Amino acid sequence: MAGRFAHGRIWVLSAGMVVVGTVILVVVDFPPIDTAYSIAWWMIAVVFALLEWKSIHLPTRRSSHTISLTEVPLVVGLAFLSPLTLLVAYLLGAAIPLVFIHKQRSERLVFNLSMLFFGTSAAAAVFHTVRSGLGPAEPRAWVALFLAGMASAALSSLLVGVAIAMHGAARSLRARPRAS
Repeated sequence: MAGRFAHGRIWVLSAGMVVVGTVILVVVDFPPIDTAYSIAWWMIAVVFALLEWKSIHLPTRRSSHTISLTEVPLVVGLAFLSPLTLLVAYLLGAAIPLVFIHKQRSERLVFNLSMLFFGTSAAAAVFHTVRSGLGPAEPRAWVALFLAGMASAALSSLLVGVAIAMHGAARSLRARPRAS
């Protein structure tokens, strides 16, 4: 029973991330990026896929931490793509290795993609708010890119911690002896 409760909470958390990410995309005014340079969205998607495919797994005592370095194409995408195009590139690029190579279960896959959706929406909001219409080569835009990348990484870490805590709480409920 406790396991199903934790799984249900993860699905609710995932749905909440998608809802909040969608609200961010609808509410925040994303001015068009004015730059002489462009990059194809599919190139960013390929980089996301390669980084998710070749992520680094660091084992710890009872679990492992994964580092994928996807902040690099995220920052490049923020500078040269619209938020919606960046989201498509990130979700498509990340989904392919998560589904076909890492073969993640549905709950974990939905959580990871929801987290990417929310983190990318939040990063886009931070970037476009701080840069205030400046081009990507301006120093303030670089600060905005840094803050956006940090916001995405911090949100991802926080949300993974919340999901782990939900599963840990379910395990401790299962481990408790039943009162007679």
